[in-house]
Amino acid sequence: MRNRVSILVLFISLCLLPPALLYASYWSRTYGGNGMEEIYDAKETQDGGYILVGTTRKDPSGDDDIWILRLDERGDILWQKAYDTGGDDYAHAVQETSDGYIVVGETNNCASGNLDVFILKLDKDGGIAWTKVYGGNKNEYLYAVGERPDEGYIVAGETESFSNNNAEVWVLSLKKDGSIDWQKRYGASGSDDVAYSLNLTEDSYCVLAGYSGNYALVLKLDSDGNVLWQKKYGVNNNDAFAYLYSIDEDLDSGYIAAGAISSGTGGNAWAIDLDKGGDIRWQRRYTTGVENYFYIGSSLTPSLHGGYILASLFMRWPSGQIGDFGDSYMQVFALDDYGNISAENAYRLRLWNYLMTVREVDSGSGYLFAGYTTFDSGQGDRDAWVLKLDNTLDVVGCDAYQADFNTSAYDTTITPEDAGLEVNVTNAEEISDVSFDSVDLSYIEKDEQCTAYLLSLTVGEGGSVAVGSSATECRGVCNSAYAMGDSVALTASPEDGYVFKEWGGDCSSCETNLDCSIQMDADKVCAATFDKVSGNGGDNGGDNGSNGNGSIDSNPQLNSSSGGGGGGCSLQRR
Repeated sequence: MRNRVSILVLFISLCLLPPALLYASYWSRTYGGNGMEEIYDAKETQDGGYILVGTTRKDPSGDDDIWILRLDERGDILWQKAYDTGGDDYAHAVQETSDGYIVVGETNNCASGNLDVFILKLDKDGGIAWTKVYGGNKNEYLYAVGERPDEGYIVAGETESFSNNNAEVWVLSLKKDGSIDWQKRYGASGSDDVAYSLNLTEDSYCVLAGYSGNYALVLKLDSDGNVLWQKKYGVNNNDAFAYLYSIDEDLDSGYIAAGAISSGTGGNAWAIDLDKGGDIRWQRRYTTGVENYFYIGSSLTPSLHGGYILASLFMRWPSGQIGDFGDSYMQVFALDDYGNISAENAYRLRLWNYLMTVREVDSGSGYLFAGYTTFDSGQGDRDAWVLKLDNTLDVVGCDAYQADFNTSAYDTTITPEDAGLEVNVTNAEEISDVSFDSVDLSYIEKDEQCTAYLLSLTVGEGGSVAVGSSATECRGVCNSAYAMGDSVALTASPEDGYVFKEWGGDCSSCETNLDCSIQMDADKVCAATFDKVSGNGGDNGGDNGSNGNGSIDSNPQLNSSSGGGGGGCSLQRR
């Protein structure tokens, strides 16, 4: 996949994929109106769809509103709502709960003019169950939320209200009704301290990631907010920095985190793997080595297939001065267990493309990437952008251009230190005079960039089926992804002693013909059955080249043609 320029193939055969993984297509979608729509967080829901949160602004001169977007597995809108206090409102994180969703962010509707934090509890249809607003005498922000085993919540971000001109990590433990169980701040003298991400571990503890001054920061707290350990990671250089934007529990115990690191000239995406005590097991930075570029590792998730998926924002400044905007890309890496690059892709739809989050979905058969895209670097028209990629990091069916970025992974030599944060109880109060109005949206529409649909084929005992123009042999259960609109040719081939009986499922109209053609305008499920005949050999209905060995190829196969049209789209991938 690396070191070449290619057109995305239109057919991928994935034999032996479990039937439970068949309910989702692969696609690229934008969602927007005439104003500005941005996505900051996305999660897979229990029904195989997705819940996304961000901000919408109907017109350039209007206020920002909380935006909740509920999608099905194909990216179609199930419902979407805006929530408005009358001022600017921003949603940063969402979590599905046992009875709906919980959303956190900020609002500036209060009389003080400062930003206060909100916790918005929704039912399954987006209706408001309850709202809470908390704040002090300055600004507060919430960036992360998690549900506790007792159905309470942990939220984290930063507060400016309880120290002298510095931000501090702020964590609130909430009861099921949103009332405060406890609230604490964690800060060091003379530095800004912020938590961007949290993970509630299997042992009911909370791990936070962010930064302290110019250092990356990781804290582990017990269920009462007491510090079990705290560590900072970085380069001892006034021009350098290290930040962490995401943290997750590793599948083999420990934690995996991603962010950005700089030694004073530009910045690199950065990933670190920690043991249970916060000590580094491995650390890597990722760069092309090209000047005037900047990488941010915005999200990192363990893969059920082993290794990790790293989402990175790749930005260019032609003059080398931050703010002299050039362009940006969504960049995606598949990493092995030690952070080495095994595959990479970069996606570009418009001039500037912001990747905010990545999630492994469909029990490991795909990945969901979400952010936003715009034609300029200012505050003009922005649309939310969501990509559903297969597990090769492709969008099958897109006429997408792929270019080599020559990204390399390098070791870093960061040594963890005690962060030295002090813990203090805060006394933020509930602000009761803020009300949220919920509005069903109609001005935001889906723009379908490209779609790939899945063909699930079950071949009964006694034969095989040749699939597509490449005549890829299928035995047993095979699953293939095709561009929307492709026509897929299927040819049944009985073994000696068997006769073809019939097609079933979405191919039933082909009846008893050996040859069948199916149009991929949706996910399709087909079956081919064979009957055993008595006598010596019997009528095998023709020989179509079956090798008769009864084997099933379990390795993904890439073919240059699907035997059908292109389902053209405008997505550029570089």
